[in-house]
Amino acid sequence: MASTEEMVLYYESGSTPCMSIMLALEEKGVSYTKKEVNTEKDEDVAMLEEVADRDEPPALLHGDNVLFDEVVPACLYLDKFFGNNRLIPEGAAPRAHVIKRMLQAQKIGVGDTCIDEYWEDDDEDDDDDDMDEEKADALDEKEDKEELAEELEHWEFYLKQGTYIAGSEFTMADCVFIPVLTYLVTNGLDLTKKYPLLHKYYTLIKERPSVVEVGKYHTIDEEGIFKEMPATGVLGGLGDKVKGFFGKLGKK
Repeated sequence: MASTEEMVLYYESGSTPCMSIMLALEEKGVSYTKKEVNTEKDEDVAMLEEVADRDEPPALLHGDNVLFDEVVPACLYLDKFFGNNRLIPEGAAPRAHVIKRMLQAQKIGVGDTCIDEYWEDDDEDDDDDDMDEEKADALDEKEDKEELAEELEHWEFYLKQGTYIAGSEFTMADCVFIPVLTYLVTNGLDLTKKYPLLHKYYTLIKERPSVVEVGKYHTIDEEGIFKEMPATGVLGGLGDKVKGFFGKLGKK
């Protein structure tokens, strides 16, 4: 496949997966066409199903080939196929480190690990049968925010090791993580007191040309759901599945 063939990204405004792929395209300097869709419109859903066999964005096409609707594979492809401005190192250890951070960031922001399954899990939880609905919802919210606070501690720690998420250089890990952090901050998460390194990182990256450019095409709903957060270090561990309020990010 020639790199000169047209690259097309079908995206939805405010979608963190779409923002991540768009950031990767901008950082790589790839020429591409943006096609905005709205999944609340039947005609847009039908169009997506026709071009990509899926009813939700992102859909990344290169020539006649539907490439990816998942963030990490799309970023891996873009970095390998377009050789300019490598965002994933070639060495085995540093490459593995960046890919690990990409997958960890994706676990917060996209996919079944934290999105669609969460609401079903909460609805099917029988432990709250004896509680009234309001108390059960409040308990769920408290636990979700505790897990988020614990998860953010990990990312605060990562930034002790370098300016960016995977070290001293901007990488694909940042492309995956930035939209998630942007979503959290837009919805009221105050980084200044509990997460000073994340605050410094966010202040740095929000002025980055690629981030500014991508921001022109995305509006994130400001629901204020992260204004009140518990103190950090409240849980012993996250377990295998990050869920809760992370689940809001997948379709955003």
